[in-house]
Amino acid sequence: MITADGRARGFTLVEVLVVVLIIGLLFGIAVLAINPGSREARLEKEAARLWRLMSLAGEEALLQARQLGLRVADSGYAFYAFEDGQWKVLQGDKRLREREFPEFVRAEVEIEGLRIVLDETPVAAKPQIMLLSSGEIIPDFAIFLRDRETDRSYRLAPSEELAIVMRLEAE
Repeated sequence: MITADGRARGFTLVEVLVVVLIIGLLFGIAVLAINPGSREARLEKEAARLWRLMSLAGEEALLQARQLGLRVADSGYAFYAFEDGQWKVLQGDKRLREREFPEFVRAEVEIEGLRIVLDETPVAAKPQIMLLSSGEIIPDFAIFLRDRETDRSYRLAPSEELAIVMRLEAE
């Protein structure tokens, strides 16, 4: 740029660096808004959440001397409590509330080694898995959370010590 007195005037290094910084920040925000994380990381996060919630439900069943359960469906999962002689979906518990899977997650459940057909929603007559006040988890089960487009999957199942174990399945 040429000023009125004929001297050339340009941008200072500080001005250029500020513009580059602002563009970089805007680009970073746009990337995070479009892609909150890789599918692999989101699948692992979802499996870890279910694992932690199942562990929490098992501890609450033991500490509160009540029977809790879990029902997994195509769309998500819900925790149950055995009250007044019947299974009821847990109400009012913010941690063990009904949850939905992300669209790319496909759930599969095996009970006693047999794959079962899942309902579309997790609200049904009774849970598939029971976390008892004695610390037992019945029946023997495995829950698989799979990415619908890749071979990546996580398996959640009880160990011999009655703890629920999460592991990445071989791809």
